[in-house]
Amino acid sequence: MAEVIAYTRGEYATTLLKGRSDEEAAKKDDPACYGVTGLDPAFVKYSGGRLDTGPNLREVFREQGKLRFVYDSNVTSFDPFPFGPEQRANDPILASIVAPLTTAMVDFVTPHGGLEG
Repeated sequence: MAEVIAYTRGEYATTLLKGRSDEEAAKKDDPACYGVTGLDPAFVKYSGGRLDTGPNLREVFREQGKLRFVYDSNVTSFDPFPFGPEQRANDPILASIVAPLTTAMVDFVTPHGGLEG
């Protein structure tokens, strides 16, 4: 992890901060970025090294048709739209906790625990 932190605080950050006005930095092909991310080099290059969370979660396991979750990127599920240009599925961990969390909050904030009369 120390290697990744050093890279992101050093050369990677410097290149990003130069922005698109520095043509050399904007077109830089950085093999170190591929190794750190585990992403397809073509995707990293196409993204200009600017890797948002959503595409990153989708691209790592794209060939297997899976998505990683935002709250725990070690957990994966199948992508219901693996050939779509953008991720269209919700984060399954987040989606699965909406109902129980809503019930718990209703019970917490209403007198006598819920909708009872």
